Amino acid sequence: MFKEAKVGDRVWDHTKGWGTITEIDGNNDRYPINVIIDNGDLEIYNDTGFYYSSDKYQSLFWDEVKITLPAKPKRMVKKLLTRWAIIFKDGSATHGYHSVTQARNNVNIQDRDLISDCIKLIGEYETLED
Repeated sequence: MFKEAKVGDRVWDHTKGWGTITEIDGNNDRYPINVIIDNGDLEIYNDTGFYYSSDKYQSLFWDEVKITLPAKPKRMVKKLLTRWAIIFKDGSATHGYHSVTQARNNVNIQDRDLISDCIKLIGEYETLED
């Protein structure tokens, strides 16, 4: 990538910023490219733009690399769900309500004497975090 680089070329390091190639050392086949970063630091690179040959990613580029950070992904979280249900003497039941009061208030007045019990239902579910 930098085999055609010349002294005076402007380059960009993704962690150090802009710099200028000041020397291409033909006697150093591991790290021949010398760059003075605009802050005055001297850095050396191999001819493919890597700061260390063991690095996973290239450090040096011909132009600034702009990175758009992705939004943090939402995680799955466990939540508890609590509902109340009315059980009638005949074994039938109402659907879940948010509270005992809401459950009892949603039963017709004429049916209240048919109530056997009010039970609490608790369940766990997974959903995306808020």
